[in-house]
Amino acid sequence: MAKLKDTAKKTLTIKVTPDLYERVRLAREAAREEGKVYNVSESVAEFLERDMKRVYKELGKTPPKKTSENQPDMFSNEKPKKTSNNKSIRGTN
Repeated sequence: MAKLKDTAKKTLTIKVTPDLYERVRLAREAAREEGKVYNVSESVAEFLERDMKRVYKELGKTPPKKTSENQPDMFSNEKPKKTSNNKSIRGTN
């Protein structure tokens, strides 16, 4: 099954040193040789999420709510998250 493109995401362009760029390129190439995928976007997004939490905490601000995290992914194989009263967020419990 083909992977569906997430149209809700935006592009973020960053500048990196030539050395870092080359290391990322080599890591991707090595992963492909082993039949794997090294997804830089996922790694950077995870880092930015952690950094944004730190920045908001440091500024004493409340981060905005993320709507995509609350909505179940219909293509995900993950089990639905449980709430504190042991009911599924999807309501299928």
